[in-house]
Amino acid sequence: MRIVVTDSGLGGLSVVAELERRLSENPIYTNSELIFFNSLYSHKYGYNSMSELNEKSKVFNNALHSMVANYNPDIILIACNTLSIVYPHTKFAKNTKTKVKGIVDSGIELFNNT
Repeated sequence: MRIVVTDSGLGGLSVVAELERRLSENPIYTNSELIFFNSLYSHKYGYNSMSELNEKSKVFNNALHSMVANYNPDIILIACNTLSIVYPHTKFAKNTKTKVKGIVDSGIELFNNT
């Protein structure tokens, strides 16, 4: 199981660390590989500095295609609120066979299950 965790900064590294800890304690996969992919397109500007959703979705769409081309993941976990909201607006979301799970949807599911 190849899992790519993406974020627009470095906060997703804590998600990777926690996921690694949990998978080592409870190895639900016989073989798993965790990869962190920083979707920040520039060290000077982030997604929140872009004024248009269309621009954000184009940039993130390119990052998603790069993740698949370079790592061929079984699942992509979006560990970023902004990118979780942008994801459904990407062309990738409409055409991918790769499973993608955003942190916002995960939070909503947890909230609804309590």
